[in-house]
Amino acid sequence: WSLLRSSCNDEGSFIGTLLGSADGLLAVASVYLPPGLDLFGFGDLDCLDSKKRKSRKEALATYDFAKRWVKSLPSGVKWIIGGDLNETRSKIDRNSEIIELYFPAVPRLKFVDSFLATCNGVDLWRTLYQFSPGHTRKGQSTSARLDYFIVSQDWFSSSLSLNMVVGQAFEHLSDHQ
Repeated sequence: WSLLRSSCNDEGSFIGTLLGSADGLLAVASVYLPPGLDLFGFGDLDCLDSKKRKSRKEALATYDFAKRWVKSLPSGVKWIIGGDLNETRSKIDRNSEIIELYFPAVPRLKFVDSFLATCNGVDLWRTLYQFSPGHTRKGQSTSARLDYFIVSQDWFSSSLSLNMVVGQAFEHLSDHQ
């Protein structure tokens, strides 16, 4: 594989590459988003303190960059984005004593759901394992699936066999699996 181009946003939270080989092209990206996105969501603007406003602004900028990156790829290129999105999509993705904090009665629009819809992406874990939590971060009173692999719909649809496992915990290295 040869590196054909790379892209990084100003925040340093997204890096994407376009790779080429005799077999074709592949786009791979890594992303890190600020913690706590579940506490307010994509559309919530009211009552955000300055820290949450800053996190929301960074998340919006990162997802905007990711959307432009996907749209800039040559037609038909398969792509994958992996990383710590710091957001859960549904109740199965989080185990907490105070679940209402993360999933209130009036649902919040999720950053990741907006990205999936806009870019025709597939949340690989949730699509393959609808009823398995797949939590990748474990704390004292909560656990959650915050780490994702998102692939292009074209790649997912053309794959003959897919499998995925959650990695082992190495607490001395990271609070994620």
